[in-house]
Amino acid sequence: MSSDAASASPPLTVLPLSPSASGVPPLSGCLVAIDGYTLLHMATETHEYTCSIVTVHPDTATYSMETLTHPLAPSRTLQTMTVVGGQVYVFGGQTDQGVETSDLFTFDIGTKEWKQIPKGDGPWPPTRVYHSAYAYEGCLVVAGGVHKGMSPDRHPLLCTWAYDPVLSTWHSLPALYSPIFHSPCLCIRDMPHLVQKGGSALLQCVNTHAPTHSEGHIHPTWEAVPIKHTPCPLWVCHALYTEGDWLIVLRKGTQPELRRDRDRDRERERRDRPGHTDSDSETAANAHSSGVFTDVYVTALDTVSGEWEEWGRLTVDGVPCSYLTGCLHLAPGVGLWVDNGSARLIHTDIICPPN
Repeated sequence: MSSDAASASPPLTVLPLSPSASGVPPLSGCLVAIDGYTLLHMATETHEYTCSIVTVHPDTATYSMETLTHPLAPSRTLQTMTVVGGQVYVFGGQTDQGVETSDLFTFDIGTKEWKQIPKGDGPWPPTRVYHSAYAYEGCLVVAGGVHKGMSPDRHPLLCTWAYDPVLSTWHSLPALYSPIFHSPCLCIRDMPHLVQKGGSALLQCVNTHAPTHSEGHIHPTWEAVPIKHTPCPLWVCHALYTEGDWLIVLRKGTQPELRRDRDRDRERERRDRPGHTDSDSETAANAHSSGVFTDVYVTALDTVSGEWEEWGRLTVDGVPCSYLTGCLHLAPGVGLWVDNGSARLIHTDIICPPN
């Protein structure tokens, strides 16, 4: 795709995704695609932590839910859910009491049964939140995150671990060379990419071409994908999506709008302190936006050439100003964008060469 062709309008559309019936709760919390348009969904609804199978109906732009029982009581947040083979692995996070865990649960996609993996006497990763996880060579890989993330003495984790389902054991991998915090893992041409969103716009990937072997384990090495030009910082409230060789950034609002949103949040915090006046609040309300964007700017990275392209602007109704944003690839040309309880289908019109 040339820059001239892309500048006219983005080769994708975003459509609202609605519940198929009244009473079906919104899509929030933790989601993972388990089989095309079928998802595993875990979230807190009306003070109850629920697990459900979500089926997306792309023809009608709706979704339905089937509620399941689960062992992750009373609740869990900031965990990762990763598909490895026919299992979904749920690792880490924290309870509703703010206690971090390193528990590992599996959900069998075929039987819909849960199981907790016992820790045993072997090595085991430390507790963590805001980490990343992905499948690699038949193993579950857990990378980065934060230890004691809700306390003043919190610190980032550089350690990376892999769980081998065949041996039922954990082993350590080479450490990250820079911290990652709440970074999504995207698979581009079957190569996992850990994307560090922030002012540095650092993109990291697993080098699948030259793994090293030690004691029978595959140890991936870490590399930085060179970025020749970054049109804008990848702020945490941007959504990241993939199609073919493209890493697509859905950028909510202009940079001045994002700065204005951060200023509004700081103003709200200031108004909550003792001593504020109504005039202060009134001035702040008039000076800042309503907390939603209608313009989404699309930027894409060609991971083969390393070149960025500006794909133009989309008009989308009521995109929340939220850090709780993420995308899932469901099928060729179709994805799901979930943002703070609102859900949208992404349809791409990108011609991708076969693998």
